[in-house]
Amino acid sequence: TGAIESVYQAARVQRICHSLDLWCFNPLWQTDQIDYLKTLLTEGFRVIISGVYAYPFDASWLGAELTEEKIMRLAQLQERYQINPSGEGGEIETFVLDGPIPLFRKRIEILRASGTYANYRGQYIIEEMRLVEK
Repeated sequence: TGAIESVYQAARVQRICHSLDLWCFNPLWQTDQIDYLKTLLTEGFRVIISGVYAYPFDASWLGAELTEEKIMRLAQLQERYQINPSGEGGEIETFVLDGPIPLFRKRIEILRASGTYANYRGQYIIEEMRLVEK
């Protein structure tokens, strides 16, 4: 699983796996979320914010690419508001546009998108995209 901190997520998936006699692997469990986000950048992932679902996130986060500056801002919000910077608490959702080869042989290019936002809840809606050679 991709669970980092959520006991609920980890326990639920582990319970399901156990009932199916499957081994459950949680490689990110208890990883520092800020360090993890920085690692994504250094490994070559391009990630955007596709949804916001809690205060203090405003519409400016929708479609914003994860950068060092955004990670620093997420760390500040974690300190001040106790949000999960990786979005594990449901505060934000993300979408991966690109990553390192061989995982990603092509990258996603967004051609058209729109957003909806009200009361600290919003979605970045990708209406048209294409795969592009690297």
